[in-house]
Amino acid sequence: MLPKITLGLVLAATAALAEVSPDGTCGMEKAGDNKGYTCFEEKACCSSAGYCGAEDAYCLSSAGCQGDYSFAGTSACRDPVPGTTISVDGTCGTVEAGKFGYKCPGSDCCSAA
Repeated sequence: MLPKITLGLVLAATAALAEVSPDGTCGMEKAGDNKGYTCFEEKACCSSAGYCGAEDAYCLSSAGCQGDYSFAGTSACRDPVPGTTISVDGTCGTVEAGKFGYKCPGSDCCSAA
């Protein structure tokens, strides 16, 4: 097993080799089209659809944020905060379909299902 400092240097070197996206696409799948681009600081998160952005739909791990292709690695992706994060997929709460604890947008209410 590598010491932590060596592992950190290896990860930093690997990240430095990735090409920053020239067109707002990222990753290997969908819009990323096997290019493997990483996102840039202003739009740090690589979405599950292969686009760079900064909103929750791009940055939430529950929405499929691709940490390996986001700016500064997985640190750009984040977990939702139950009861605080506004729903990005129409689900809400913590039961049944609402497994991420999303909050309903505006004055909409969360159903029992």
